[in-house]
Amino acid sequence: MPGLKAVAANNSIAIEPGKTNDIKINITRLYGFESKLTLSVKGLPEGLAAEPIDIPEKSGEVVLKVAASAEAKPFSGAIQIALTEVESGIEHRVISELISSTVDNGVPQGFRKLAIESTDRLWLTVLPALAKAAPGEKGE
Repeated sequence: MPGLKAVAANNSIAIEPGKTNDIKINITRLYGFESKLTLSVKGLPEGLAAEPIDIPEKSGEVVLKVAASAEAKPFSGAIQIALTEVESGIEHRVISELISSTVDNGVPQGFRKLAIESTDRLWLTVLPALAKAAPGEKGE
């Protein structure tokens, strides 16, 4: 049966006000999956934007750009990224795999089996804006 797997390169994203950050996602079309797809973000706080993007017909890496306005307020919370089939509206969530054999997470070569092996909630942190020094203060 045709299927789809979409995995984010990182499970957390940090962004500064007035900047843009890239979220890399590896999309694998399985067993002849051919539907046209659009990638979008759900749950972005006020002051952040990510334009939906059309996904190529072949498997591979795509980059979703998240932009924070200069007025974006500090935030820390979960967001979701979804692939939506254009014709049917069926949604597929992008996941982050929590298992790695290359990360030293307390066990040599990493844990191989966890109670939760993946999540469809990525952590987003909007950092506080850097305070600008007033004229005559240190830091000019």
